[in-house]
Amino acid sequence: MANEKETLIKIDEVGKWYEDVQALDGISMEIDRKDVVVICGPSGCGKSTLLRCINGLEEFEEGDVIVDGVSVREVRGTKNIYKLRSKIGMVFQHFELYPHLTALENVTLAPKKVFNMSKKEARQKGMELLERVGIPEQADQKPGELSGGQQQRVGIARAIAMDPQTIMFDEPTSALDPEMIRDVLEVMADLAKEGLTMIVVTHEMGFAKEVADEIAFMENGNIVEHNDVETFFKNPESERAKEFVDRVLVHI
Repeated sequence: MANEKETLIKIDEVGKWYEDVQALDGISMEIDRKDVVVICGPSGCGKSTLLRCINGLEEFEEGDVIVDGVSVREVRGTKNIYKLRSKIGMVFQHFELYPHLTALENVTLAPKKVFNMSKKEARQKGMELLERVGIPEQADQKPGELSGGQQQRVGIARAIAMDPQTIMFDEPTSALDPEMIRDVLEVMADLAKEGLTMIVVTHEMGFAKEVADEIAFMENGNIVEHNDVETFFKNPESERAKEFVDRVLVHI
């Protein structure tokens, strides 16, 4: 069937500890190609840790993550982890831009190194990406000369510069002033419309309700509920998710 779903990422019984504290408790979830999955839940429930396990930034002790047929457990610690990460763009909460490079240089650094792009090709692609996120006029500015919202849009442009299969957002608006949040969310919504597979850790439930295909609610290192967006907001199956939805709907 033309509309049949295709699993891109399979998270299989992943367990993660920080010394005696279990951060992830047997997490299992499948993410389909072109879907937007929002992961939400209280602070400290393991949302960001889960993202970092998916692209191998964090080591996990149990289970595995399979990304487009590739085992994260098998490639972590080898050169192949870089090939895997090139398929998974990452947008961080605190931007993580190189302060000594311009916006354009931050965006083009990885394509030049990985794809051996010429300076001219990289500049053209970088400018197209900065145009795509709405800040081409900031190409020659360094991060310290940009607002938080502009820095985060550079971060998004950098993440999609490698033409990833998936892009992950780790609370991308939590470090922004309120008036800057909308600009970043609009860029993310545009990416979703283009069919990019997205995994978004966020507290912005208005965005989730409007853009997400599925929502996973986490607590204490567990996925308490994973459902399509309509069911999650209108008829959550777990009492804990129902309590969460009742609270956040007041603010949407």
